Parts: sequence; C-alpha cells; structure tokens
Amino acid sequence: MTLKKAYQTLIITVILMMLTIILYALRVTRLKLDWGMTGFVISAILSVFSVVFAIHQNKHQNEIKETNWISSHRFEILDWFSFLSVSLMGIFVLFLFFILPSDVSQGSMTPTLEDGNRIVVYHFNYEPELNDIVIIKITQEEFPELNDTYFYKKKTTCPLIFKFLNDDCITTIVYDRNYQPIMLDAIYFVKRVAGVEGDQVTFIEALDYADDFSDINKKYFIAINDTIYQNPYDEVYELTYQQKAIIEEGLVNQKLPENKLLVFGDNKNNSTDSKNFGVVENDSIMGKVIFKLSPFGGLS
Repeated sequence: MTLKKAYQTLIITVILMMLTIILYALRVTRLKLDWGMTGFVISAILSVFSVVFAIHQNKHQNEIKETNWISSHRFEILDWFSFLSVSLMGIFVLFLFFILPSDVSQGSMTPTLEDGNRIVVYHFNYEPELNDIVIIKITQEEFPELNDTYFYKKKTTCPLIFKFLNDDCITTIVYDRNYQPIMLDAIYFVKRVAGVEGDQVTFIEALDYADDFSDINKKYFIAINDTIYQNPYDEVYELTYQQKAIIEEGLVNQKLPENKLLVFGDNKNNSTDSKNFGVVENDSIMGKVIFKLSPFGGLS
C-alpha cells in the first residue's frame, strides 16, 4: 500500500463513519441491527489500524529490514486488509440503513413466498403502501391477542449441512435448563398491506350463512372501500364473527385511523394476520420485501 493509497483509504473510512453517524441520528430505519452496528465498528477499527500502520511503514520504510515473507509483502497484505475492511464497512452500512437479506420461515404468504425462500427487504425511510409485502415486528405487548406459543424460540435441524439440499429438516422448540420454552422478545411476520389509513372497512354476510340466526356461526366477507377483498390469486377471504369483531375494535366510524394498517397473508387458509390480531400500527412495519434471492425472481 502506497502512502497515497493509505490516505485515500483513510478518507473513505472517515466518510463511511460520518455517513453512518448521520443516518443513525436521522433514524432513517426502524430496524435495530445490533450485530450490524457491531460489525461496522469492528470493520472501522480494523480499517483505521491498517491505514495507520501502512502510513507508519511507508515513513519508516528504510529502517525496516525485510527478514521474512510477511515483512517483504507487508504493503500488499495491508492493501488487501484495508480493502476488505472498507468493503465490510460499506456492506454493513447497506444492511443497517438500506436493504437487508432475510429468510421466510412461515407459509402465510404461499404461493407468493414459500417457507425457506431468501428475500431482500428494503427499509430506508420506508412508509407502507397498499399491496406492499411488508415485514411486521410482533411483540406480546403490542399484540396481546397472540398466545405465547408464537413467541417460543425454535431451531431447525437438518440431516445435511445445507438446508436447501433436502426436505427433511425438523423444527423444534428450544428449552431452558428448567425445561421451560425460551421466549423471544419479538418475532417477525411477512404480510400484504390490504388497507391503509382512511380506507373504509365494512363487512358483508356470506350468503351461505345468511339464514343462520346465530351471529357466532355466521361468516363475513371484508370489503375495503366497497370492494370485497381478494388476494392476488382471486381468492375471497371469509371471516368468522369473532375475527370480524377483532378488526372492528381497531376501526373508527368504519375507517382505518391514522397510522393504522390492515394486513393479510396471501395464504387465506393458513395465515395469522389482522383477522387474528387486528389492525397494525405503522411503526410496527420494518420494511418492504422487494425481491426474492432464492428462488431468484421478482414478486407478484
């Protein structure tokens, strides 16, 4: 590494550090990635160390004896070391504030997203819009309707090293020393935005149940702005009387209040969504799914 390149690397490192501080202060994302910030700090320290060491080596080059392979190739080593450090800083900035790769570990969005799919989530200053596929942060405090089992920590064990090579993976609950399930502080759901603030939400009795005099047995279609809601595969959703009541609790004059959203899974027969836990706060939305990495392709 030449002296000029060392100073150039130092400038890039300082710019990335300042950019991170500014973006963090502006709170451009709702995601809090402790591992990402830790990785960025470590990468920044390694980058600064390599630059300072390279500058020192350049200024005292005539005084250092090249007695072994490391000392004779120290500038090439420092060059690669600083390149990797700065590259990692850039990757962590990308993950911390812009996009993040993640896994789908549920079947509620089938067939749009399958269990095990690898996705890319965009989260820079993101505000949810109608029909967006979003990531929702779920906590017991904000979603008391969900029972404890949703928050049990789980692990997946596969007979082969790589999960994608087989279909024999088994998911089990993780227990502590007292054989009690370990509880997670938060879990994440992937859903589609079906309604945004200001949308009118009404319910229509399904004709097959219209003659039933008991409300508890009736089924309802949900209409958003006078249009019966369907998923992208033209499947109409049916709600029970209890599910209807859960959604109605979050409405004001049959409309979604400010900063409230209605979310559903594309898998209408197997999805825990607004019909189970009601309307969702805008602040609970962490980001938008924009792409599938595995299998590679876009979203419908």
